[in-house]
Amino acid sequence: MPGPNSLPRLLTGLDGGVVTLEDHMDIWGELPIFKDSRTFIELLDESGLRGHGGAWFLVGAKWRSILNYARSNNIVIIGNATEGEPGSKKDKLLVTRAPHLVIDGLMLAAAALKTSDVFLCVDEGVASFLKSELNKRQKLKMDRVRVKVISVPSLFISGEESALVNYINGNGVGIPLFKSISPIREKGAFGKPTLVQNVETLAQVAVLARFGAHNFRALGSKGGVGTGLMTVIGGVKEPGVVEISLGSPLKDAIDKAGGLVQGFESILIGGYGGAWIDGTKALELSLTEQSLQAVGGTLGAGIIGVLPNDYCPLGVTARIVDYLTKVRARQCGPCEFGLPLISATLHQLAIGRRTPNLVNDLLEWCALVESRGNCKHPDGVARLVRSTLKVFKEDIDQHLKRGSCKRRIDPMPFPIPNVSIERHVRNGLDQARKVIARR
Repeated sequence: MPGPNSLPRLLTGLDGGVVTLEDHMDIWGELPIFKDSRTFIELLDESGLRGHGGAWFLVGAKWRSILNYARSNNIVIIGNATEGEPGSKKDKLLVTRAPHLVIDGLMLAAAALKTSDVFLCVDEGVASFLKSELNKRQKLKMDRVRVKVISVPSLFISGEESALVNYINGNGVGIPLFKSISPIREKGAFGKPTLVQNVETLAQVAVLARFGAHNFRALGSKGGVGTGLMTVIGGVKEPGVVEISLGSPLKDAIDKAGGLVQGFESILIGGYGGAWIDGTKALELSLTEQSLQAVGGTLGAGIIGVLPNDYCPLGVTARIVDYLTKVRARQCGPCEFGLPLISATLHQLAIGRRTPNLVNDLLEWCALVESRGNCKHPDGVARLVRSTLKVFKEDIDQHLKRGSCKRRIDPMPFPIPNVSIERHVRNGLDQARKVIARR
């Protein structure tokens, strides 16, 4: 077993490729057994572990809230590896190269919440591999419950927890539930209290169970205990997933990704629903949710996008917002009407349309969509746009006075999928019918 003070933790053994079941047992040993739910949830509380899916909510409190709504053996657990955010690769890395830490976490959750109704939702193309790994464990009688693997269409909003519940319940392509509907912790999949937990969080739970709370906290800081997986993209020499001690300065993650390729303009932190941070301030920022919120950002799903200084930040942001507009849920006014307005206005600013009211218009559209959508998707777009207006004031002034800065946009420094909503809807409906048939 790796030492509690050593890095990597979650990524231990990945140098040789996939951590096989045999490798996993050699590294980590058997999964500890806890005598009751209270004991294990108290361990979660003591550790201070927070969810790594984007909200960074205390895991112990989340699991306890599910138990409060539970009757005998009626909780549903969903491991979430869908990762619709284009820039994020950490969850796919875990389920394809270290899957048994994730499955261990699911087993611990099933035992603590006293249920056998466990699902693992993954992107298209990963399901067959995971089913094979689960079968190996079943043959060795390692697991007390059988995990059902569900392939979910790779759409930006489909990984939101209520969207996953909506999808599992057979409602097509998986879009977030209306806020007025009961929280999924009360009434989620199949009308049962439901826990949706990101797969990195489940892997962290598996490590915590073996280390204990004190040793688990040997890495990290008060604002973020343990380690975290970060996907570093853009202007670095070795883009990809790195593991860092939470609370480390942001520059540590960039150094682990090989360092900068060239000078950089700014850093996009938290993914496409995150925020731009000025380059001179970003490198020393502490990688915790609390620290980043203090400067208007969010750690989110752990994405760090380095923007090289030969790119037009307004053009890059306009391309991102255009993508976010295309993948909207189309079920509320802020999403259906507000996001296209924001996208179109930002595009005018990016191409150098010399209209003095463009900035005020963007601020007005952002105010109209914030906290009014059915889900948080419009809020993420507004946060990104507001940070653009704050960080890139000089670029905006130049675009308004002299037209476009002529810096590059293509090829995009960050991934932008070619979106076909129709294909996602069609595939989503097909998968939904399969889920219903299995029930």
